[in-house]
Amino acid sequence: MRAVGVEPAEKPVFVTLKSLEQYNAFAAGSAEQQRPAAEAAGWSSVHYAFQADSFVDRTGTAPEYVGAGACYWAVSDPALKPFGQHAVRHAAALSYLEAVDPSWNAVGNMLATGPGVAVDTAAFWAEKKLPLWLRFGIASWCERYFEDAHAAEGSDPWWPRAWALDNLRQQGGLPPLDEIFAFELDTADPARSGRLISGAGALVSFAVDGSSKPVSEAYAGLKAALAGGGDVRAAARELEQAIRGHERDLKRHTGL
Repeated sequence: MRAVGVEPAEKPVFVTLKSLEQYNAFAAGSAEQQRPAAEAAGWSSVHYAFQADSFVDRTGTAPEYVGAGACYWAVSDPALKPFGQHAVRHAAALSYLEAVDPSWNAVGNMLATGPGVAVDTAAFWAEKKLPLWLRFGIASWCERYFEDAHAAEGSDPWWPRAWALDNLRQQGGLPPLDEIFAFELDTADPARSGRLISGAGALVSFAVDGSSKPVSEAYAGLKAALAGGGDVRAAARELEQAIRGHERDLKRHTGL
């Protein structure tokens, strides 16, 4: 709610797999098992969570588009287990965003074509009101820039944000704003794509939790447009301009 200012009509659902193997199998599908791929974009390979853009539940009397984010939490792997809580947050955020900013034309065309057909990726994402960087940025903000309400007494509740910014620092810092706003994920370069996702989250952190009044006001305008049926894309462009105009405040917020 803090990120988008509007609630979905129904509680979103998301998918959590218990291993990387299951995660990859769910994303890619299986011809042998007659299970279609859950995504068409292929972005599951650049992060530990993704939008299952082609996941349809056909167990009922009529096909139902789930609109789910998906992730994995490998509790049996000591090296991967700590990242599960972040993956779950990202997947849940993607489901929430899909519920308030759906692509019903693209989904309708997919369902009308028949079982086993993937969604038209370009049409699916072009139909969104929120630009791609902001959609992934909000999911990333939920994933790793949050204030931990359950932090132990005396510890830093903003440890996720400190951890995320330190990761960005180790990867070379915040990507240029032009690259973040263009947001071109590349399955052949998961490291760069992961850095873009985290960088977009840093911008949302700046807009939601930062102290720059012009940026905060631009973000409030974006939420008002989304909640009230206004021009969300125009509001997003205004937010981008506000961020560009206050890069010094952005650097102060992120330390990057």
